Amino acid sequence: MNDTPYPSDFCEQFQVQQADSFQPCGIFLGIDIERFKIAFASENWNSLFYFSDNDIIKKELAQCISEDSYLFIKKHVKNLQSLANEIRVIIQVEIKSENKYIKYYCLSYLIKNILCLEFQLECPSEYKINQELFDAAYQEITLYQGDLNILAAKLCRFIRFMTKYDRVYYCRFEDDGTGYVPADDAAEPLESILHHHFPATDVPTIVRQLYLKSRYRLITEAIYTPIKILGLQEKIDFSMSLFRSIGSTHLQYLKNMGIMSSASFSVVENKTLRGLIGCHSVKRRTIPIEILPKIQLLVELFATRLLDEKLNEMQIKSPKINKNIFEFLKMYEIMNCDLQLLPNESFDLLRNTFMCDNILYKYVNKKITDTNIPDEMIDKIEFFAKKKFDNNEITILNRLSDLHPKFNKWMETYSGMIYLPLDRDHLSYIAFFRPEQIQTLKWSGDPNIQNINSDGSLNPRNSFAIWYNQIKGVCVPWSNEEISLAKEIRIKLIDIRSNFLEKSIRENMILKEKNDENELLLSEIHHRVKNNLSIVSSIFDWKMKESKNTELIADLKEMKSRIRAISALHETLYQGGNFGSLSIERYLRSIAREALSLVKNNNTQIDFKFSIPSNIVIPIQEALPLGLITHEFITNSIKHAFTEKDEGMINIEWKEYENNTILILSDNGKGFINIEKKQNKSLGLELIRLLIGQLDAIPSWDGSIGVKLKIQFDRKFA
Repeated sequence: MNDTPYPSDFCEQFQVQQADSFQPCGIFLGIDIERFKIAFASENWNSLFYFSDNDIIKKELAQCISEDSYLFIKKHVKNLQSLANEIRVIIQVEIKSENKYIKYYCLSYLIKNILCLEFQLECPSEYKINQELFDAAYQEITLYQGDLNILAAKLCRFIRFMTKYDRVYYCRFEDDGTGYVPADDAAEPLESILHHHFPATDVPTIVRQLYLKSRYRLITEAIYTPIKILGLQEKIDFSMSLFRSIGSTHLQYLKNMGIMSSASFSVVENKTLRGLIGCHSVKRRTIPIEILPKIQLLVELFATRLLDEKLNEMQIKSPKINKNIFEFLKMYEIMNCDLQLLPNESFDLLRNTFMCDNILYKYVNKKITDTNIPDEMIDKIEFFAKKKFDNNEITILNRLSDLHPKFNKWMETYSGMIYLPLDRDHLSYIAFFRPEQIQTLKWSGDPNIQNINSDGSLNPRNSFAIWYNQIKGVCVPWSNEEISLAKEIRIKLIDIRSNFLEKSIRENMILKEKNDENELLLSEIHHRVKNNLSIVSSIFDWKMKESKNTELIADLKEMKSRIRAISALHETLYQGGNFGSLSIERYLRSIAREALSLVKNNNTQIDFKFSIPSNIVIPIQEALPLGLITHEFITNSIKHAFTEKDEGMINIEWKEYENNTILILSDNGKGFINIEKKQNKSLGLELIRLLIGQLDAIPSWDGSIGVKLKIQFDRKFA
């Protein structure tokens, strides 16, 4: 087939279920269930009902039917309202006709607050069902053990015998949406269409949705004049209708094939439309509505057999599949949902399960693959994934070029794909690829011919003439079992990841609670240490008051000042609420303030100049030595630097460079030549030397103009 898509988008734009007219073979009544009055009626209502004033709109329902039927319908409405899903039910109603009541079958369903009743006109008695034949067909479908395509042919034969149609066929919908006929039963003048294929556009998506709601449908005559529905202000949703007026495109499709009457029965598996049993006749035909549910029952029984066969096939394969998938999921869980950590052997399990040569997977925006998938192709897949793919469903493609013709350049190796999104943004996903397999298909009419009307709509194909087409760029189709398994794997992967994230959140909450407890404990510890140091300081105060020795009092003041420097660390930590590190600026300012208040014993005016970035935060194990070094420098300066001056300045600078940090402590006092040689003779200077060594830093003293101490660290703190 050519690469131009069949123009089905136009069909999808039509709300085909919306209608305001009926086929002449049916009569429609719309009953307001709040007042139980006739709200709508087809113009041909008087073919069934009789009123002298020739008007039925707004008539009481009780005037139209017997009392027993009226009471039954009121109860029936409550039953319909109690059902969660939309449903159609065949009921029997006694209709008033002049002086007597006549029983009629009708189709009933609800549209919001309207009870819809559809009656059938002109149904010949030859269509009465043979119950024995029906029971035999039911038993055969239930007990048959052979090829299900043969069983489908038996079902077609039974339906053709019972309905008198010229051809009954089973059209199976393939995974790519196209139709294939594996079974039929036909008689002259119509030919068999066995093994024919139909383009997916013959039954657009919106029509398939209708077939799910309306499991059986009738078109008694393809050529008719629509019957208007009285009382309607606009078209309404007739999704569940049996006799609603048919769209002109579908009627033309039947006319082109020489078909006058048709019927269809939906083959549904797990709420998914898997095919249709179609009936065609070249003459006007109909089926009594009371027989339709019985035929549909056989069709649904057949659908159950199809599902059972698939389940049996999966059970035959399941030991290997289940083991492979179980092992893959187990490894995914062990690796904390990180696809990039999974060994290649884990992905080999998926290759064997899905019979694919290449796998592409991505974890949190990191592309990973152990095959040579071209980057250009990966980029295009991701582009279309974000633009066109459903975030909540897998995407199945038997032909990648359906996305874009450029994929044709890789079709020999990468022709089909199953894409599993693992999040909404396609940051994580898995994609399986299959190579091309060239096929030859027999189509009912040339699927490449596009007869488009001037308004852009599609003119139906003209016949079932056989047309052979060689298809390229298509892989071995992904089976329903593989698709179901891919969906299940995706759900499992997401569940495992969700559980992992929930577990991580719980663990983080537990850690946070423990951390909060530890912080509270540390806060209490720092507070108690500070209080204990305050007690020690008070003892020093008591000793200083008791002593008359000025030298001892000075020494005690220095010792108290050192204790207050240590206490300042714990106070800063306690007030800051971060017990692992602190602001060096805030800490050194606190030390300077405490040292000045305790050590100063003359009238010299001493000021401090700080040049420390406010964002510098250092660990407590480094903060205490730095604090004590600064304290010893300040106390020495206060005691010795300004004895001959009325005022002095102490500078504290912190400089961050690319690979190192420098702390500069300086004063503008009288200086101290060869200060390094005095370190062993001064407790304060000796403490500074030891503490700098503890920090693995390099000191540099200069006492020529005032005293300056440069401490260099071979690292950054910011």
